[in-house]
Amino acid sequence: MGEIYAEMCEFVQAVGAALKAQGAPIQDLIDAQGFLWLSFLAAKQDEEPTPSNAPVVGESVAKDLAAAAFWPLHRAEHLVDQVQRWGQLLFQGPPGTGKTFIAETLARLLAGDEEGRVEVVQFHPSYAYEDFIEGIRPVVTEGSDLAYEVRKGIFMRLAERAMEFPEDPFFLVVDEINRANLPRVFGELLYALEYRGPEHTFRLPYSGSEAYIPRNITLIATMNTADRSIALVDAAIRRRFRHVDFAPDPRVLKAWLESRNLGAIAEHAADRLVALNAQLGQVLDVDRLIGHTHLMRDDLGEAGLAATWEEDVEPVLREHLFSQHEEIDKLRGVFLAPE
Repeated sequence: MGEIYAEMCEFVQAVGAALKAQGAPIQDLIDAQGFLWLSFLAAKQDEEPTPSNAPVVGESVAKDLAAAAFWPLHRAEHLVDQVQRWGQLLFQGPPGTGKTFIAETLARLLAGDEEGRVEVVQFHPSYAYEDFIEGIRPVVTEGSDLAYEVRKGIFMRLAERAMEFPEDPFFLVVDEINRANLPRVFGELLYALEYRGPEHTFRLPYSGSEAYIPRNITLIATMNTADRSIALVDAAIRRRFRHVDFAPDPRVLKAWLESRNLGAIAEHAADRLVALNAQLGQVLDVDRLIGHTHLMRDDLGEAGLAATWEEDVEPVLREHLFSQHEEIDKLRGVFLAPE
């Protein structure tokens, strides 16, 4: 800040000298500052924006998201509003409910499809702090010697780009966030995600440099509630995310099938999904229902529900209902019931 102040003083002095050379009655730097301020106000008045009928960004994004997801507009508007108000969101629900698709689509729409503003990563059991924040990595030098250097992880690289362009939105989509050891992966972010900005810096352990999380970066995570590893997501992590629930939606399935000229089977497929999940809710729980995307197949008209059961639905249920063959047979009868 001292260097910036010194440069501004030199700039004002140069303006004052130029004005004096032109015969302006400049007595000191206060007069030069006054000239600059009046010039700034005049320029702002000349640049008054012309009225525009173009929709605001949020409205345009909501319409595009609703079209891509086959959602009603009000649902898309609500989700866009949540993303713009909160820095961290967690999309949670059974598999096949469109969490990852919605997260990536929404991030790219809000980022304007600008290259470098959206990063996508999938967590897994071996994912570590060194991959996400920073760590020491081996490199081969020109002489074929092995050396080690500090490298930033995907989140800190994105954060640095967000610092360079503070007026632009940046997004990180973390798929299957509950699959990794989150306290170890996030490290200092448990603090920094909640307290953002240059006034809340933290020191990185490997490089020793000071860092902070800019306010223009949004983290959208997805979590499969049917996964047993959700028990590993501790309260500190959960508290830092706003949760958005995703449930199986037969209306989305029906609209998608109709858009693929499969309207003849759309109603029946949606009804069978509802019936199957109603039975599953009694046998298991709402976290292990069958998502609508399991039935979103371009070949559904040709293959039929029997092939969908065998290839997409039954393998999932065998995992949930291990060795309970009678229950699986009952569920098969519900799903493949005739019209």
